[in-house]
Amino acid sequence: MTVFHLLRHGEHVLQGQVLAGRTPGVGLSERGRAEIRCVAERLAGDGIAALYASPLQRTRETAQIVAAGLSLPVVYRDDLLELDFGEWTGLTFDEVRRDERWQAWSRHRGIATLPGGETMRAVQQ
Repeated sequence: MTVFHLLRHGEHVLQGQVLAGRTPGVGLSERGRAEIRCVAERLAGDGIAALYASPLQRTRETAQIVAAGLSLPVVYRDDLLELDFGEWTGLTFDEVRRDERWQAWSRHRGIATLPGGETMRAVQQ
């Protein structure tokens, strides 16, 4: 049986400040690196055979920490990129919530399109 571990990146330097989305140059914070070192230690005995990551800086950093702990190469894939938040990328969460389109997207994420971005359905496909 094949087992997949889906791992989100560690805390990044803009955590809680803005919707980072696909913003380039957003790396892990010290806390995020520590979080991922703990995850790498936890996964060390699980027989992981392959490691895939999106090319975003924070996910590259996360994958590199895990890869070092597991002695594996990382395969970077564009199809693993973060949801494209379009116009909301880089805004504070308060700014996003003030946008009248937020309620529609929040209630119907499966079908609503982010302004200038994409739907969750597109990401799933």
